[in-house]
Amino acid sequence: MTMQTVPDGFMQDSRGRLVPEANVRPSDKLQDELVRRLHREAEPVRQFMMDFKRLCFAEINAFLDLVAEQYSTKLGSDKGNVTLTSYDGTLRVTVAVGNVISFGPEIQAAQTLIHSCLNRWSEGANANLKAVVLDA
Repeated sequence: MTMQTVPDGFMQDSRGRLVPEANVRPSDKLQDELVRRLHREAEPVRQFMMDFKRLCFAEINAFLDLVAEQYSTKLGSDKGNVTLTSYDGTLRVTVAVGNVISFGPEIQAAQTLIHSCLNRWSEGANANLKAVVLDA
């Protein structure tokens, strides 16, 4: 969605439409103000966390390189997952890299076809059973 300038007296809704402020419920305005204020407050924390994450990765990778060189091997998995523990075992630092899986429109089209089949096949079935099957 492209950002557009919102003229005075209007608010932009989630579909990008301009809505006169007079048509926006007071509770929606309060919620909007709260969300925007909290996001502003969170920005320095977000930046701190990004910087801290970079520091952690750099220091852990340097440590792993040092140990790997010392033992002529490699530490951690191909994905970079590794857990470091303090000597007494009371503290732990874990680097876990997860795969991000996103589904394109093909999967959504397949889901629609499957639901269509399940609806036809379960016609006349108990509504509870049908809900369980369709939710699976």
